[in-house]
Amino acid sequence: MSGVQTINVSADDGGARIDRWFKRHFPDCPFGIIQKAMRKGEVRLDGKRVKGNERIEAGQAIRVPPQICGAIAGAKPSGPKPIYLSDAQIREVRDWVIYKDDAVIAVNKPPGLPTQGGTGQTRHLDGLLDALQ
Repeated sequence: MSGVQTINVSADDGGARIDRWFKRHFPDCPFGIIQKAMRKGEVRLDGKRVKGNERIEAGQAIRVPPQICGAIAGAKPSGPKPIYLSDAQIREVRDWVIYKDDAVIAVNKPPGLPTQGGTGQTRHLDGLLDALQ
């Protein structure tokens, strides 16, 4: 996909902020590129310049510039890759639980285990929480 596109806002998207609309419909496009395109006036709403915090309504036309069109419209965010755990790892994670009810799970996280994933992090608490389901 290349070149400028014009996309009409659907009824489902009415009332949303335009920057959030872009993140929903172009999840692979970096947010900074979207913001820069808006500041430069490359993104237009019904032919007018737009700021990221402006609300859109059903039927309005959004001009989408080529650098954003490179991301596939309507694609779902890929998200993090799932972590596959062995039965022993699942038992280990479940042993960390010190309290659990319908609203709260309290975990005694081992030292050195990152809470969230990041660059180069393959084993972290967020990724291991699926074992508690």
